[in-house]
Amino acid sequence: MANTVKTAIAIPREDYELVEAIRKETGKSRSQILVEAFQEWVSRRRKEKLESHYEAAYRKHPERLDELKTTLKASAAVWGKDTW
Repeated sequence: MANTVKTAIAIPREDYELVEAIRKETGKSRSQILVEAFQEWVSRRRKEKLESHYEAAYRKHPERLDELKTTLKASAAVWGKDTW
């Protein structure tokens, strides 16, 4: 972490103990564990926002019936050849 800033945070004791258990199990530092957890949280939030935007756009402009029929035909042509 070349460009880092040190900060202090307060967390519930139960969470601290969980971080400590993970640290001992993985050999990672507390900082690594908390940074990875934060990055995962940010990633999930971004994904949720994108999904929310997609859903809103789809509700505004849903597929037309003719588009769905074309998609189903193409899918059947491709997937119908495989035996599962």
